[in-house]
Amino acid sequence: MPEARTASTSWAPTAHEVGRVVFYVMNPKLGFSGGRYHSWMVAEAAAEMGWDVSIITTNIPPIAKDFEDKELFPAHDKIKTYLCRIMEKEPCPLPDIPCDVLVVVPHGDSKGAYYQNAVDFAKSKGARIAFLNFETPNWFNAHSPHPRDPSRWDGWRLVSESAAMVFSLAGEGTVWARE
Repeated sequence: MPEARTASTSWAPTAHEVGRVVFYVMNPKLGFSGGRYHSWMVAEAAAEMGWDVSIITTNIPPIAKDFEDKELFPAHDKIKTYLCRIMEKEPCPLPDIPCDVLVVVPHGDSKGAYYQNAVDFAKSKGARIAFLNFETPNWFNAHSPHPRDPSRWDGWRLVSESAAMVFSLAGEGTVWARE
């Protein structure tokens, strides 16, 4: 495992540090999601740093076209994408690909096997889980005029309990996630 780095040190991997990161994300066929866009940008950045990047997803979203400019995203073509039925109620077969870190991108429904599939995949590969936090139930319900049943986030809890890291879209999200 490479030593921890601070903001003042480089995140560019050396030859022996190149990791295999898999992004696990539900993408709608149509529409836009800021969190999913963010996760795609992180995948593009990881590929540009020389990491081996794969995406396991339900669909290639329309936003993927935003990253086809080779001048802006020179490593875009190196990202491997696997379409899987990860939203099913039962566990689904996932690709047999190497994985050191699984980045789990949540969605708004804890029904089905989506989150358990992610945890099982990471365990089968000996991978660490990094969980991308968009919003926690306490944060959402503290500010929404229409609070939601916290059980909608049960899948998030399942993954975060197995995660080596939870990272938020914003610093404020981290404050609420710590609760």
